[in-house]
Amino acid sequence: MTNSSAPLVSIITSYYNDQEFLADAISSVLAQTYTNFEYILVNHASTDNSRQIAHSFHDARIKHIDLPRNYGASGNILIKKAMEKASSQGQYIKLLCADDYLLPDSLEKLVAAAQQTNADLVFGNIAFVSKNRDLLNKTWFTHRFPANKPTAVYVKELLQGNSCLPYAGNLIKRTAFEKIPLDYTCVNIADMSLWACLLLQGASLNFVEDTVCQYRIHSGNLCSFRKKKVIEKRNLFEHVLFIKQCIRTASSVAILKQLFPKDPFAQQLQDEDGCLVPFVLARILHEHANLLAFRYAARLAIAEILNDYALQQKIEEKFGYSLRDFRQRLIAEPYQILPFYGKNRDMKTAGLGSLSYFFFRKILHILTLHDYKEKKKHAPDPKKQSSDVV
Repeated sequence: MTNSSAPLVSIITSYYNDQEFLADAISSVLAQTYTNFEYILVNHASTDNSRQIAHSFHDARIKHIDLPRNYGASGNILIKKAMEKASSQGQYIKLLCADDYLLPDSLEKLVAAAQQTNADLVFGNIAFVSKNRDLLNKTWFTHRFPANKPTAVYVKELLQGNSCLPYAGNLIKRTAFEKIPLDYTCVNIADMSLWACLLLQGASLNFVEDTVCQYRIHSGNLCSFRKKKVIEKRNLFEHVLFIKQCIRTASSVAILKQLFPKDPFAQQLQDEDGCLVPFVLARILHEHANLLAFRYAARLAIAEILNDYALQQKIEEKFGYSLRDFRQRLIAEPYQILPFYGKNRDMKTAGLGSLSYFFFRKILHILTLHDYKEKKKHAPDPKKQSSDVV
């Protein structure tokens, strides 16, 4: 597609020690039938030959960023760095991982779908492939989550912790992207945070059912089994942060009523009640989220909201929900986040709600301390023993 009126797409790939796959990703971008793009390559302080590979491609559309330090696992901070280099003329953003591979007509299909429906967010299908790009006969829309469902379905799935939209197949309208706050600390669910915030802000969604990208399955994937323990250590914090970010982002009465047509609080909202939207969403998540960490995060958000006295009064007047209701729920359904020491004495997270474990450890501590004091009281004095021997 070479039409001069075609919108400019800013494609972003960050890489860190991806020398095995990076050339494939870059080649797939440069082979696109849609040619009006800029390609921003962000070197995340690689220590292998990745930088040399990236700079070996000579194309005027490529822009290089060499970061002086590594920020840890990739996340939205790298997108932010790339956008600082992107042309202000860009109308769409395409995020591509360094180990993925765009099919030649990917951009053409994604941009066409975005323009035909004026969509803010478009997802094409992705095919799962092996490390060597052998087809595994599985695609996202067939085997992971279907396309073309109502937007509310995807929002609810995201708010239940389900990654239902294929990252590798994304295309984002820049004007929609610039309206949402980026979270820079999350890694595991940075993409879910991005999609959820966009949709909660009212971004329109469209799909391309054709395969537009190949997603490699290999041991280096961020979500690979080899990284299970690292993922588990991040999850509690990231889950809490994700829900709080979603609650802060939601701002439209109309969108909330559309997403939750059966919730009595949401349906009571009027156009002038925009300030109550975060409370209503927090309450919905507190009542209905599957993950305990999500409910815990929603409870924290409700507490913060109720600490605003003026807002607290509006909530009580509108819904009849008071501080007493909130406090009663705390007693009826207590949560606990408990640390314990494993075999290697690494601090780990026992999870939420382990009250029996808490009381067991407390009682054990009291009994063992009491036993220790009793033994010490009746034990012979070692100094006295020494003098007697002498």
